[in-house]
Amino acid sequence: MSILFGIISVVTIVLLFGGTIFIHELGHFLTAKWCGLRIDAFSIGMGPPIWKKKVNGVVYKVCWLPLGGYVALPQMDATGTLKFEQGEDGEPGVEIPAVKPWKRIVVAVAGATMNVALAIVLSTIVWKVGIDKNLNLEQLPCILGTVEEDSHAAELGLQSLDRIVSVNGKPTPTIEKVFTEIALSDEVEIEVLRNGAMNIVKTRPRKNQLGMLAIEGFYLFTDVTVGELLPDLPAFKSGLKKFDRIRSVNGAPVYGRGEFINAVSENEDQPIVLVVERPKEDGSFEELEFTLTPAFSEEHQRTMIGIAFLQIKEHPTPQKQIKYYAGAVFRTLRALTNRKEAKHVVNMVQGPVGIASNFWSFLQIGFIKAIWFTALININLAILNLLPVPILDGSHIVYALIEMLTGRKMAEKLVLGLTNAFMVLLISFIMFVTYKDIWRQIKTHEINVEAREAHEVRRAESDTPAPALPKDAPAVPVVPVAP
Repeated sequence: MSILFGIISVVTIVLLFGGTIFIHELGHFLTAKWCGLRIDAFSIGMGPPIWKKKVNGVVYKVCWLPLGGYVALPQMDATGTLKFEQGEDGEPGVEIPAVKPWKRIVVAVAGATMNVALAIVLSTIVWKVGIDKNLNLEQLPCILGTVEEDSHAAELGLQSLDRIVSVNGKPTPTIEKVFTEIALSDEVEIEVLRNGAMNIVKTRPRKNQLGMLAIEGFYLFTDVTVGELLPDLPAFKSGLKKFDRIRSVNGAPVYGRGEFINAVSENEDQPIVLVVERPKEDGSFEELEFTLTPAFSEEHQRTMIGIAFLQIKEHPTPQKQIKYYAGAVFRTLRALTNRKEAKHVVNMVQGPVGIASNFWSFLQIGFIKAIWFTALININLAILNLLPVPILDGSHIVYALIEMLTGRKMAEKLVLGLTNAFMVLLISFIMFVTYKDIWRQIKTHEINVEAREAHEVRRAESDTPAPALPKDAPAVPVVPVAP
């Protein structure tokens, strides 16, 4: 990976994630101005400021900790701690006038509204541009590719081309839903469609190396069709062409991109035989066989043959995307109310480190996937902020509604106690989630290092000397499957 690409990726992550926070706080800011509320500060990030400037009585600043942001609105404070202006030279402060409950509701809702609006814009971009169907696990059905021998999946009798249609009686039409239901369950009953007949599989999921419950030992079925080839690299030299569909490697059937990438990686500097189906003008296919030798690229730190898979674009409507985003958030919230599932949720939620890692992974796939993920984050932020929990926007709505219905404000001491308690809980939760994020990153790195060391051993044990690549040959990696 080039240094330039790395810099561009970091800047893109900052802009996308920072933009999500900015648009949320901008909603509060603009509606507060419209409603005539006093505004003391507008901050992106928390903690000590990197930059700040005071304009017309408002302090604008960018802070070091990328954990959110805030608009300081003393008239929105229900604890009573900010209702007096600070006096000069020790004199008593002047009480800041209260605002009507409906104005507080409008200001509280505005942040989430702006996030939803941004998600609609981003989802519209994804809809118009399109996204590669085979990398969109949130929409693909869960069809198994190759099932590894001596794996948990093999023990259960799962087979290639099995389609998982439900888990514990809940329909699971997509890969993402299958993985989510399994990750939340101590025991699972899986309904599998095989050759038109339904089969039931029961098991206890096992923790994987990242601490999540899963059934391991299979690849996912995805289309393995050649998209692009670069001149002078093994695939091009062998005679492969665009639209060739790869059916087997060294006699072993290939059902997906993941297993094909693995097969190429395991045969570095060793000739492999590919069987492909090539489309003919009359719509039929002819079966062809090619022999080529994968080579290791120092630039990309992977073994490859020089192809990119064919992108099959799909164009999910904004409504369909937002329905998925909201469904994913509500599924997690529902799990928190279930005693059996709640203990597993912590292994699925992510903090700033995990979100940044996901942004990085999606950028490796393509910018449009990062746009898709940004829309998901916006819907996530909108829904969570409207929860009726102290310190979140939803609490201001609850306090205002109580005042409208009863004619009295909630007791300031009670609100202050709840706010302080939930602030401690929130900070503790963020610290714990961040710890889990960092642990997962370290564990993932260790797994990658182990895989790399095993790969180096295979290279060292190879009896075939590595052929030299032409000096002017550009290197193109096989496109990886989505994380």
